[in-house]
Order: sequence, then structure tokens, then C-alpha cells
Amino acid sequence: MPESELDNVLPYYVYAATPLMLAARAGHTDIVKMLLEDSRTEPSVGSIRGSPIDVRESPALSWAAAKGHKDVVKVLLDDGRVDPRAGDGTIHGLHTSAALKWAARGGYLEIVRMLLEDGRVKDSIDVALRIAQDRGHIEVAELLKAYK
Repeated sequence: MPESELDNVLPYYVYAATPLMLAARAGHTDIVKMLLEDSRTEPSVGSIRGSPIDVRESPALSWAAAKGHKDVVKVLLDDGRVDPRAGDGTIHGLHTSAALKWAARGGYLEIVRMLLEDGRVKDSIDVALRIAQDRGHIEVAELLKAYK
């Protein structure tokens, strides 16, 4: 599996990562399902309360998308508490869904398709399209263009 730039930041806040974030990053679909069934799990939380790190990009979904774990992405998208629109702000004045951005960056066509079919990331297509084109992911770029 190709390394993601997301892996470069992992050592800086793995101590603050939630169990859901770590299970999603590792592609453990059954563990992700189990954690989501627990009412104490807050899938939109980006770090353990009280840690100095504040991640606001629906990190479990972002990590699963960045690592190409489509089964985990599906499970997370099916949970109404997970917001695929969650992003890391704006790039060149355009809102960006972190999950769509990471999936496009990795060239994960099926994950990009799942996120687009979900319908909630429409405002992030331009950013993801630029990333896919820059990375040479032609099929992903064509799919994103079709949803514009």
C-alpha cells in the first residue's frame, strides 16, 4: 500500500488518536463497526479530549480514505454521525472535504466514487479535481469532472 503524507504527521499525535481513528487507519472494518456501536464513540472527534492536538477533518474517515480502505469508508459513511464534508478549511477560497481530498490524492477511484455518490461533498470537487490532476490520477479526475 502506498504511503500517504498523512503518515508523516501520525507520530506527532498518535498518542491523542482515538481508537476509531487508529482502527480506520489500519483498515480494521470489524473493529470500526464495533466501536461505532458503542454509544461513547464520537466519530467526528479528532482527538482524545484534553490532548493538545485538535484535528477537524473527520479523521477516521480521512485516514480510511487516505489509506484506501473502502470497506471502512463505507461503514463510516453509513453512520449518520460522520460528516464527509468535514474539512481542513479552504484552499484557494474553495472548501475542501478532507476525505475526498485524501482519496483523490491517493488515486482511490472507488472511494472517490463512494464519497461523490453520498452527495454531501459536492462543494469540494474542485479541490479534489486539482489534486487528482496534479498527481496524474486521470480516472479519478474524469470521475470528478463528471460530478461537477
